[in-house]
Amino acid sequence: MSNNKAFTMVELVFVIVVVGILSAIFVPRMQGDRLQEAADQVISHIRYTQHLAMVDDRFDPNDNEWYKERWQIMFTRQKVTEGDEKVYWGYLIFSDTSAGHSGKAELKEIAVNPLDRSKKLVGGSSTMVMGARYNGANVTNNMNLEKIYGVTDIKFDTSCSPGGTARRIAFDYLGRPMKGDISSLSRSYDTNHMITKPCLITLFAGRADNNITISVEPETGFAQIVP
Repeated sequence: MSNNKAFTMVELVFVIVVVGILSAIFVPRMQGDRLQEAADQVISHIRYTQHLAMVDDRFDPNDNEWYKERWQIMFTRQKVTEGDEKVYWGYLIFSDTSAGHSGKAELKEIAVNPLDRSKKLVGGSSTMVMGARYNGANVTNNMNLEKIYGVTDIKFDTSCSPGGTARRIAFDYLGRPMKGDISSLSRSYDTNHMITKPCLITLFAGRADNNITISVEPETGFAQIVP
């Protein structure tokens, strides 16, 4: 007598239903965890940018525009590969040392990744980033937040993004945060560029209600996740 057994249609339907329920429970949590990982990483790099600014004071008595070289973290849409038309949300850390201080980043101006000194702290290339490619040997892939963590949008509130478009924060030698594009500064300290209220940076992953917000405090530059 054969002992072979086969699943009945009812059993197959039951398995499909159970798998669907488990997916509904665990997939959103996995997405949330990825968003949490992205936020934790961004906070770490905000703090590292502040650290660079404090230990690498850019004051130069022979350069009237030395203050435009302060270390900054900038969020921008980045391309993955050469010729790829699709862009993804990512970010970079750099000091605008080039002549003329364009506000854009060249590969030589981007910070070295302290965990892998063969790489730069940038996730890809864009109109604001010159000479770096997501799939190149000189980039830090996980800084492309959309490609790695599924972050589909990054928004700064008005307390730290003049006009809602300048998604960047710079720090002075005391670690105080500054908002906007510092290449437009006309003097070393401009009160209009100092962050005076908590700077809220919100990362979104797909749905508008699937988000996480980071706050960068005025004066101290302390970064943390807020409810």
